[in-house]
Amino acid sequence: MNMLKLVPGDLWIKSLKVKRKVPNKAIFFDLDGTLWPDEGPGSIMNFEVKDFPNLNLIKSFSSEWLRVAFSNQTFFGYSKSTSIFCKIKYRLILKQLIQNDILDVIAICHHHPSSSMSYLRLNCNYRKPYNGMLLKAMRDFNLDSGKCVVIGDRITDIIAGNDSGIQRCFLISNHRSFEMNVSEYELKDAYVFKTGESLQSILLNLKVESGS
Repeated sequence: MNMLKLVPGDLWIKSLKVKRKVPNKAIFFDLDGTLWPDEGPGSIMNFEVKDFPNLNLIKSFSSEWLRVAFSNQTFFGYSKSTSIFCKIKYRLILKQLIQNDILDVIAICHHHPSSSMSYLRLNCNYRKPYNGMLLKAMRDFNLDSGKCVVIGDRITDIIAGNDSGIQRCFLISNHRSFEMNVSEYELKDAYVFKTGESLQSILLNLKVESGS
């Protein structure tokens, strides 16, 4: 497993198995609200890998797709008192997602323009709706944007996908689907995406579409 910092505060974790994979297409998954319920900042800390939903369904995409998570995780920036234990548990959860062959790559941005920590107080281009995380993955793995898919629960996931040239984007319908987290972001007139009731229904339809 490869773990490196993109810039101070951001994280990139890659399975060593990626070297043995040669697909030029990826499914980009959001984390909170997509792979598990969104219960506010720090939802990932309430998640147990052993209880992972849709485990076998996501694993079934392993042979033909790279499975890439891209997520804003800003909860460390809300409090300077976040314990060492929480940080260790957080890293452990991310590593387990790779080790259990649920994901191949995880890209995380911890920045927030109002963070209480000065080194995280930044609206960087890896933070969704900006598409830095997607562009890095597409460069690193020689991905074809026309064959890639984005699945998320917020319009910010869709914006990052469309701005990366990905047209097959799926939005999981919920009451916060169209909330924006960057007020000064210049929106386009239209974005291309489909809606779905759940991650499971989207993945099952994707299998039918791709004939896998």
